[in-house]
Amino acid sequence: MDIVLGVVGAIVGGYIGNLIGMGPTVSVLSFWNIILAVIGACIVLWVYHMVVARA
Repeated sequence: MDIVLGVVGAIVGGYIGNLIGMGPTVSVLSFWNIILAVIGACIVLWVYHMVVARA
């Protein structure tokens, strides 16, 4: 389940990057894309585990 959530988080990270003005750079693999994907994955995993821990 964590792998699926990590992929979803990478998509969320790309969306956040687009919102803050980094633009849609999906076709180019860059350092910033990797950082945004990791940050998005961490956020989604953190939220998921906080919700599951309360249930």
